[in-house]
Amino acid sequence: MNGVLFFNNFAFNEFRQNGLGHTDNSRGAERHYLGYMKKGKARIVSDSVELELKEGDLFYIPKGFKYQSWWNIDGGGAVYDSIGFSHFPLQSGGGFMLQKIERTEEIDRLFAPLSADKSVNCRSIGMLYSLLGLLEGVLCRIERSKESMIAEKLMLLINKDHSCTMAEYAKELCISEAALYLYIKKALGKTPNRLRQEVCCDKACELLKTTDFSVEQIAEMCGFSSASYFRKVLYSICGKAPSEIRKNSRMI
Repeated sequence: MNGVLFFNNFAFNEFRQNGLGHTDNSRGAERHYLGYMKKGKARIVSDSVELELKEGDLFYIPKGFKYQSWWNIDGGGAVYDSIGFSHFPLQSGGGFMLQKIERTEEIDRLFAPLSADKSVNCRSIGMLYSLLGLLEGVLCRIERSKESMIAEKLMLLINKDHSCTMAEYAKELCISEAALYLYIKKALGKTPNRLRQEVCCDKACELLKTTDFSVEQIAEMCGFSSASYFRKVLYSICGKAPSEIRKNSRMI
């Protein structure tokens, strides 16, 4: 992985909201996020959970989590840190849920430099992963069904090699192709092939944002049969053309 691609996996920001602010992440959070409310109040709402935030709250939003959020809900102004990162290396399997984080002296000590300086560099990334190592033993995990574990394993297999047939993935997972279809449909409400399209589009979006490869090159690298088919699938998933994704990433 080259330096540009690596450092684009992180986004450290402070946001200020004077009026009521709204964020629509109904397609799923692009990264994992650690947030810290410096001032004001906010609300994060999904289909299954609602989180109320106030000044001094430290919180975590998992990558892919679908939600709507409102900031400065009390009208007094809101200021908050957003520490975004694409990869959460885990010692053990499973993911974490949207949640507030109980602050301790050690957590505050590791988070304070990230809050004070939003520069993305080797030092700050090292501090972030020291903090994540601590948080792995603190955050509440998602209770996972067999179906969700199969879905997680399939996504890992697709990321490793997107060219396999579903029968080959099923064999790797020691289940039948029919069972694979049922598990993914129950866990995610979509077919395995649609899941593969989404995983491949995620990879394609990362390449659009962090490289100068042509759309044709990216389509081929991500397993699409043609650039036109890639554009069609990408629009159905992201609601944007490749040029829009690339342009927006360069405006940040």
